[in-house]
Amino acid sequence: MRVFTLTLAVVRFAIRGETLFRTAPIEETISSFANGMGMFTRTRRNVFMTIATVILSWVLLHPWNTSLIPDVANVANMAKQFEPLMYASENVIPRSSELAEASIAVQDLGESVRATNMSASTAIIDQLDDLGDSLKVLSEKITSFFTNVDGDMDRYVNIMIV
Repeated sequence: MRVFTLTLAVVRFAIRGETLFRTAPIEETISSFANGMGMFTRTRRNVFMTIATVILSWVLLHPWNTSLIPDVANVANMAKQFEPLMYASENVIPRSSELAEASIAVQDLGESVRATNMSASTAIIDQLDDLGDSLKVLSEKITSFFTNVDGDMDRYVNIMIV
């Protein structure tokens, strides 16, 4: 019978051979685990990659909360409410450019009236100039309004989806 002794500070351990052979599978498991951990922690790069892999795995395998999934019914209902605005804003740019062209045409008409030297031409010219300026401002305001409407619709839909 062999007796192994290990002296650590003041405590003395005695391990018999029978105990040594019974714990061999446990010791092999522990040493295999330690060798595996050594492979992952051998260099700083390995440690970093191991931590990154664990975090990525946790993020990908973490169960989803119901709050993260968009409520499709609410999004569909919101889209239905915005439907008239979407239809109205589809042709805004062509209509706005037509208004801008009409503004230029009215101003050209005012210049033509000015060239005729009619007796009441000053009143007509002033009214045509005011109308041309109003059409120009209207064109800009309509474009700005529907651009903001489209942006708001996109923002609300994005908020509902996210």
